[in-house]
Amino acid sequence: MPGSEAEKSDDIRHLERVLPLLSDSRSTRMTTAVNLLGEVIALTPRPQWTDMFPNDLAGLACHARSYRDLRAAVTLLTYGYYGQARAVLRGVYESATIGRKLAKEPELAEKWIRRRSQFQDKEVRRWAVDSGLISEADDKTYAQMYQYLGRWAHSTLDSCRSYIKTGESRLVLQVATEFDSELFFTLVAEIASMAIFCCFAVRNSAVDERAIDAGWRQRLSELSPEILQRDMEHLERDWEYEKQQYADLRGRVQAADRLHEHLRAHPASWRNVKSAEPPSKLGRGRP
Repeated sequence: MPGSEAEKSDDIRHLERVLPLLSDSRSTRMTTAVNLLGEVIALTPRPQWTDMFPNDLAGLACHARSYRDLRAAVTLLTYGYYGQARAVLRGVYESATIGRKLAKEPELAEKWIRRRSQFQDKEVRRWAVDSGLISEADDKTYAQMYQYLGRWAHSTLDSCRSYIKTGESRLVLQVATEFDSELFFTLVAEIASMAIFCCFAVRNSAVDERAIDAGWRQRLSELSPEILQRDMEHLERDWEYEKQQYADLRGRVQAADRLHEHLRAHPASWRNVKSAEPPSKLGRGRP
């Protein structure tokens, strides 16, 4: 009969096994972390093209890709494509780290836009160390993570061996989707950790963390220790004070689309200073 178990694809059967697990606390933390990244990207101001600087454009584009790739990894995981989900996480990592760098480096951002440039991971990590964003110990950790994800992004034994069924008398290829609860939750943790990593990359892309909504930063500081399973006291703030400071800052900062209006009215702007100068006595002829 239509819709019978026999007619369901292996992907759909996997999805049915996963749906009850989405209410598990590990799954909900993953979803919260991914949504937290999407929220901060949505909060980022979108100035007019005339007011958009290369580092703004490059940073936002990279972080937007990180967010979409994370959602893609969740979808792949839900349907049982475990290896493919890990392969996508490599792109998430690269976009987040490059976006963090380009947001701080206008000249490099313009080069990235005009020349379609790429940056090697070791160069990006070295920049982060030199900028004080990460320590030498963090650099080694990120290098190991990059290598781990790289083994899944390329055709290595690690990424291909799950498609060979061992314990058989002859070669059997395992191409159908099979549910594995242990591997499922391992990947849930990896995606959640990567989402937190991306959130910090966005935070470090800002001119100052206080320019980001204090409520969002508070949720990040509370969620990070739960997902990363380590003490993160350095994230603690007086959040009531931070929220008041953010509200005061928002009240003082002018929107980018008011820049031209401000420059037209301000007596010290270049246009008004030039218009106040007496006419030049030089003629138009040759000197």
